[in-house]
Amino acid sequence: MSEKRRIEDDLSIIQKVSILLIGANSFQRVRGKLWFQKELFLIAQNSGELAEEADFESDFIGPYSEIAD
Repeated sequence: MSEKRRIEDDLSIIQKVSILLIGANSFQRVRGKLWFQKELFLIAQNSGELAEEADFESDFIGPYSEIAD
């Protein structure tokens, strides 16, 4: 008999935080990629696991994570 798994068990930390960011504004459209990257970066400053997975790099307009893009 197979054990049921929760959907969240299959999500990465970036996917989980992304869902929370989208929900934080009453599920309204995200203001843009730049806003999303900066918000994710600020959250990652308090989460070592997220910071490691996102692997932010310096960019002309601020921190950038290819995996978050």
